Amino acid sequence: MIRYLFSIFSVSLTLVTFAQQAGTLLDPRDEQSYKTLTKDGITWMAQNLNYEMPGSFCYDDKIENCDDFGRLYTWEVAIQACPEGWHLASVEEWQQLAKWGGEGGYIDKIYEKTVSNPLKGFNALTRSDHKFNALLGGNMNDSQIFGSMKQYGLYWTSDSYDVGKARRVRLNGDAKKLYIGRAYGKGYAYSCRCVKD
Repeated sequence: MIRYLFSIFSVSLTLVTFAQQAGTLLDPRDEQSYKTLTKDGITWMAQNLNYEMPGSFCYDDKIENCDDFGRLYTWEVAIQACPEGWHLASVEEWQQLAKWGGEGGYIDKIYEKTVSNPLKGFNALTRSDHKFNALLGGNMNDSQIFGSMKQYGLYWTSDSYDVGKARRVRLNGDAKKLYIGRAYGKGYAYSCRCVKD
């Protein structure tokens, strides 16, 4: 009986390890190292992208904010910013991640509906023990005014809405909810997370 229970425990541990694995990515362009997280077969950067290029910004133009929160990118730059072999995460990839093994959820801003539990989705992406480490790094608007640091985490997706707008992800630190898919102006600068091709 003890041997049987130990076997079940070992199998369960193996499944958990397979579903969520930590790793490291070295960006050869500037030799910055990023933590990664593989969950449900998809490998994510577990830190905000911090690769400097035209069209990217440090919050309040302070380099220490880039060190802590990564850079903010306009959409046209964001879709080109990930290292070779990686791409800017799509709406669908964020939606899958937000479900977090069936326990999470989000507010779908494309169809204006609630999917499961947006509070648990927010917690899954921001809790340090879940290793994804989404940050409330604010944004820069299209008038180049910075705002919302430590209030909102705003991330571009790869999904373009029209010539002037693309879809984003918003983690609302006040409401503790996760919103996915609203279209916003491509001139805004948001954080980025990359996914392995």
